[in-house]
Amino acid sequence: MKDPMSRHNWDELTHVMRNMLQCSKEFLRDFTKRCQEIDNLLIDISTEKEMLNWLPPVREPVIRVDALGDGHFGAPRGYRLHRGTDYIVTPGDPVFMTLKGAKVKRVTRPYADYDELTGVVVVNEHCLNVLYYVTPIEDLIGKGVPQGEVIGYAQDVRVKYGPKMLPHIHSEKYIK
Repeated sequence: MKDPMSRHNWDELTHVMRNMLQCSKEFLRDFTKRCQEIDNLLIDISTEKEMLNWLPPVREPVIRVDALGDGHFGAPRGYRLHRGTDYIVTPGDPVFMTLKGAKVKRVTRPYADYDELTGVVVVNEHCLNVLYYVTPIEDLIGKGVPQGEVIGYAQDVRVKYGPKMLPHIHSEKYIK
């Protein structure tokens, strides 16, 4: 009968224990890496969730389709794609804050060479939403505004494009 603590058994046991320890270290490294990946995904999901909490900037969101084009995101625009979504409005309609926990950051202009049309940039911790063809409520610039509150009024894009284009506001959304 073999002595359970013989040198041979002890060496074999030591070898097995070292292998188990090595496997445990590798498992822990892999587990830690996977946990970090899951953490990153949760951060991404949280950011995506912020975008999903986005509300349309108009009361009745209908996407523009007219003789001059299609207003959905990604629609062809000659050599490029449309970077936003165009929502049909009646000039003077209220435009609403789209993001939670956001402020009206600044006034912007859709065209460098055309001052009659303006827009607003609204931001929160995760997102940025640019709304063109909007006359902002000046007192709100730089201030936090609750989601769903009026931040401006729709302008008439026909002053630039003529009667073939339906009045609309243009919305571009970005994750920071």
